[in-house]
Amino acid sequence: MSFTYTQAKVLSIIPHVTGCFSVAGSSCIIYEVLSDFKTKWRKPYHRLLFGMACYDVVCSIAFGLSTWPIPRGSPGVYAPLGTVGTCTAQGFFVQASIAVPLYNLCLSIYYLLKVKFSVNERIIRRKYETWMHVFIMFLAFGTAFVGLGMGWYHDSTLWCWFNGSPKGCKQSWRNDGVTTCEQGDNTQIFRWAFYYAWLWFAIAGTMLNMFLLWRAVKKEEKNSVRWTMNYMSASQFGGGIPHRQGSGASSRSSLQFVMSSIRRLGSARPSLDADADADAEGDGELDSEFADNTAAAPSSSAPNRRAASQGQSKNRLSNMVMWQAFRYVLAFWITWLFGSLNRLLQLAGYNIFWVMVLHSFFVPMQGFFNFLVYKYPRFYRWRKKRQKAKKTRSSGGVIITDDECAGTGSGSHGAKLSNGGASNDESRKSDDVFIEDETRTHS
Repeated sequence: MSFTYTQAKVLSIIPHVTGCFSVAGSSCIIYEVLSDFKTKWRKPYHRLLFGMACYDVVCSIAFGLSTWPIPRGSPGVYAPLGTVGTCTAQGFFVQASIAVPLYNLCLSIYYLLKVKFSVNERIIRRKYETWMHVFIMFLAFGTAFVGLGMGWYHDSTLWCWFNGSPKGCKQSWRNDGVTTCEQGDNTQIFRWAFYYAWLWFAIAGTMLNMFLLWRAVKKEEKNSVRWTMNYMSASQFGGGIPHRQGSGASSRSSLQFVMSSIRRLGSARPSLDADADADAEGDGELDSEFADNTAAAPSSSAPNRRAASQGQSKNRLSNMVMWQAFRYVLAFWITWLFGSLNRLLQLAGYNIFWVMVLHSFFVPMQGFFNFLVYKYPRFYRWRKKRQKAKKTRSSGGVIITDDECAGTGSGSHGAKLSNGGASNDESRKSDDVFIEDETRTHS
């Protein structure tokens, strides 16, 4: 199917625009990692994201050039300005763009290792990360060099990639073994063998990892509820820690008895791995908050309160990491759904204009989508601060904590009010810490 002049013009112009957005987004990710090099470069997450962004910058430029590198005089193409050499170069880097979906797969593996299996950063770096980079580089450039050696890079309507020459020639797999192609026979098969098979392998693997991650987080939530129920049972058994009973605090002996009851219940929730604690930058803040709230308790109760704090903290952070991972998967799907559909239709012998428009719009945009997902935690933190400031203004400078609103605060902590937001900032510090952790450490 040949397109009209207007349709060919639309298909040519769209990648110029979307490719620029992708280059800008990926460049911002690279800048953010390099601007805080000493901190972020130590984390496998940021190194994987940096690798993906570097590949995406180069490949988005290749996509963004659109029809310009196609040889002059090519029929049915708007603004072909290149030569055989420029077309070959563009096709090479378009094929190498398979690295970007594979990095998405590796990011999902990182999330799974971090959340479900509680693997610390050093083990991920030593046992997994290096092989991820090597595998992606080998596959991306290996298949690109095969295409270069076989002479497969030709005009492919949207840009140069695997295609037969002259364009529209009959390939032998569809013509009883007879071909009219001078070069690039059966390249439609190799499109799937060298690119889309690996793309959908990455999509399927990412979906599987996200399902396992979702199950792990749900299990974590159930364990957290079980721990809370055991804690409340122990509190009731020990005479109870007063909830919302004026400003009276529980006595030292009552807290001692509650803590001893918790210890007798056994370890309802195992203590977290020390390396995982070191990776979470907010642990110190949480510990100090609990220390303030349990100052009357004996030192022997600290491990129990610390375990409860760390359990709740890890549960909240696991949820944040899980949803951040799902946002990357959503960007992944949006980018490649229409491209896969278009190539599948072409394999069946159809060229549908609107499908190709969506293909040319979304595929060059992946770097921009990844940038939006990467910046989302910071936007979320900014929005929470605005909501908190608005709540402060509406209450006349007096902030009531969520525990007080729900009636679940205990002792003096349950009756605590913050004037002007100073004390509330301390009690809410863990929210910002976790979002910052998600941005800097876990995504």
